[in-house]
This record gives sequence, C-alpha cells and structure tokens, in this order.
Amino acid sequence: MQEPLNIGFIAHFLETRGIEVKIIDEPAGDNVVEALDSFKPEIAGITATTPLADEAYRNASLCRARDKDSDGGVHASVMTEEALRHVDIVVVGEGSRQCWI
Repeated sequence: MQEPLNIGFIAHFLETRGIEVKIIDEPAGDNVVEALDSFKPEIAGITATTPLADEAYRNASLCRARDKDSDGGVHASVMTEEALRHVDIVVVGEGSRQCWI
C-alpha cells in the first residue's frame, strides 16, 4: 500500500502558516481515540481509499462525537453523497492541489 503523500503535502502547507498538525496513521498502528483525545484538534481531516472507507467513516464518527469533522480522499471524491452522510465537509479532488491555490 502506498503512503498517502497528499496528507503530508497538506500538513506542510498548514505548518508553514503556523498551524499545528498531527498525522494519525491508523493502518500504521496509531490509536485514533488516544490521539484525538490528547491532541484535541479543532478540525480533523480524514483521507481514505475505497477499501478503507468503513474505517474512515468509523473515525469520522469519533471526530463528530468530539465536534470535529472533515473528509477527503479518493473515495470521498467519487462517492461524495455517501461520504456526506458521515462527515460535514468533503474535499473533492486533490486537497493538496487545492491548498496551493
């Protein structure tokens, strides 16, 4: 599986503008609940491909329970209406390209 490089590009863009960012990588073993509770982000961005959509929606529920939400990635770009049943915002297309505009 390829690492989601676009999330790193977005993180860099935000950090260069003074915004603190933490990437939580559940497939690599990070505990999402612990990370959300310790970092307490104002906004959570979630990216997922179709095979990981169920996990992304579960994580979106965790974020929504903490009044944070957002979504992006390939699956949300293609299945926008489905994604919007789980999240508040969907970034369609490459978020890393959109943040440079």
